[in-house]
Amino acid sequence: MPISAQTVNSDVTATWPFDLGTEGQTATITPEDGGEWFKNSYVEIGSGLIIPEGKETEAVDGLTLTKLRPTVKATTPDDNATVKFMISPKNGLKFKPTEISFRAARFGTDDCLIDISWIKAD
Repeated sequence: MPISAQTVNSDVTATWPFDLGTEGQTATITPEDGGEWFKNSYVEIGSGLIIPEGKETEAVDGLTLTKLRPTVKATTPDDNATVKFMISPKNGLKFKPTEISFRAARFGTDDCLIDISWIKAD
């Protein structure tokens, strides 16, 4: 018996406000029914970063941001000092991002940098 497949192209937006000052933050998917196309979303914080107690968030230009503090000073990019915003489509579905944007802020007077990378599973 033949199996038929249907192709559906639909716009969906995954947004990580990252504004709670806690671990375990997930993406907001719009439109709302687009959430059924994904297994999960999560933020992965490297072991070299902590969310400091008592100063979990910081207001910048009207936005509330989760504050992170390095536990050691790295002189080169370090996987332990990464923040990964992850989303996984359900099995059999493909997700093709067409635009990525974000806001980030660095606090302090030392010589820290923000390095940005895009990692695509396939």
